[in-house]
Amino acid sequence: ESVSATERTEDRAAEGKQVVMASWGLTQLENRLSADACVNLFDDDNDGVADPAVVEQLAVECDSAVESRLGRIYDLDDLRANPPHAFIRLSLDYAVILSRKRHPEHARGSWTDLEESWKAELSDIRTGIAQLDTKLAPEPAANVGGMVWDGTTGEGAVAKVWLDGICGY
Repeated sequence: ESVSATERTEDRAAEGKQVVMASWGLTQLENRLSADACVNLFDDDNDGVADPAVVEQLAVECDSAVESRLGRIYDLDDLRANPPHAFIRLSLDYAVILSRKRHPEHARGSWTDLEESWKAELSDIRTGIAQLDTKLAPEPAANVGGMVWDGTTGEGAVAKVWLDGICGY
């Protein structure tokens, strides 16, 4: 007997475990890929429909991939509570990439070019060239380095360089 994604979510909530809800679902993925493509890519039990549990897992993984790249500059709780359109689009972009990796025989084009474009867009957001379409403010850039002198002057002065909490001389 199979357990639906909804039943698993309810079980996790009842156990007091964190419940992760995806920012998009099958309808949005079908709008991106087509309903026929979703059946070809996600019908693991060959019943003629895309398996909801497979799509839900894909959505959670894709959201997580975007969060892992933006979590240091945006508050994840705020992003999850009200995901901006750009966040959902980036997550769906990654779903297309993973779909092409999962079943390259159904893919139209290379996933590698798409993945490079996806990474470049996320990099632009991380570096401040672009931003999400949200009123949420990105976190200020972290101080990831600095130099501290040991207090002596002249030729014996020693500088300690701190990079991400690691000290080097």
